[in-house]
Amino acid sequence: MARRYRLALAFLVGVTFAVTARAGSPVRFVQRDVNATDVFVDGKLFATWRIGGVLNHVVLTRPILWPILSPQGTAITRTWPLAKPRRKETTDHPHHRGLWLAYGDVLIEKTGTTVNTWAVYRTEPGAPPSTTKYPPGPKGFVRAVSNTVDDATGTVHAVLEWLIEDSKEPFLLEDRTMCFGGDGIDRWVDFTIRLTASRSPLVFKDTKEGFLALRVSPALTEGKKDTAKAAWFPPGHASYLNACGAEREKGVWGKRSPWVALRGTLESGEPLTIVFMDHPDNLNHPTTWMARGYGLFAVNPFGLRDFTGGKEVFDFRLPKDGSVTFKYRLLFHFGRSNRNQIDNWYRRYCDQIR
Repeated sequence: MARRYRLALAFLVGVTFAVTARAGSPVRFVQRDVNATDVFVDGKLFATWRIGGVLNHVVLTRPILWPILSPQGTAITRTWPLAKPRRKETTDHPHHRGLWLAYGDVLIEKTGTTVNTWAVYRTEPGAPPSTTKYPPGPKGFVRAVSNTVDDATGTVHAVLEWLIEDSKEPFLLEDRTMCFGGDGIDRWVDFTIRLTASRSPLVFKDTKEGFLALRVSPALTEGKKDTAKAAWFPPGHASYLNACGAEREKGVWGKRSPWVALRGTLESGEPLTIVFMDHPDNLNHPTTWMARGYGLFAVNPFGLRDFTGGKEVFDFRLPKDGSVTFKYRLLFHFGRSNRNQIDNWYRRYCDQIR
């Protein structure tokens, strides 16, 4: 069994970390240190890919993209808890950091253990205190087995192991490709994520706590006052929109849609539209969305119970050695937008990614 696992791991692992250069490419990677790689688009820092380490005495228990920046260098992601909070930043949910992939309830059938990689906050002395009560039970962490970048294609390829925190036993392999792109007013990341149950059958139990998620800055949170009829959305009064025309958290949270957009204005005055796109090939397409007005923006293909008030339940089982693949695009359009434009962007994505 151990040998079969090593063979499966060896099949997924690529070459070691490398940086290449190609004149004229819009994407360039610069290795900051062993755990961090800066992603430049059109010569400007867009994001930093972090596979581990400690920031502000907070232990990174899974790889993240943080920070994510506008062309003017304005933070799109929340700063806290990985740095001192900016003005009006809340200090809730310290496990919401940048852009990450995790899930709150994975059952390992072989042992009957359920593991939570979502609500995990591990710190060193001096870290910001947590204001969130964490559920009991085994926690998990995610470590990089390999991490390769390619300027020519603007691609990061990482093989990641999901492990039980206490025993350090792996239970899931994640093969992730992130293809970065951009032009004058847009930046985007195309995700291809393959999850493989190499040691035991796994069940992704139905929960709202997942899956691919982004925590945005205070400027992109929904204000208490409805601004949907305004000319645009000033900082602190952003609004969600889905493909059915529903708006704000009340209309979008837990609903099925092929895409959801968050539209607002950064503190710098830059208008911004963030569009999360669910590929038609994905499990449970069109997916459900964990979109919160306070700034959590997540796609969750497994969560139905919480979103439907218990009317629907979906526990997804992966047999041993079985795999499932997800494809998403996260588009950052630094301008205003409407539903027709976003529909066109989504159709373009579906045409480009087969």
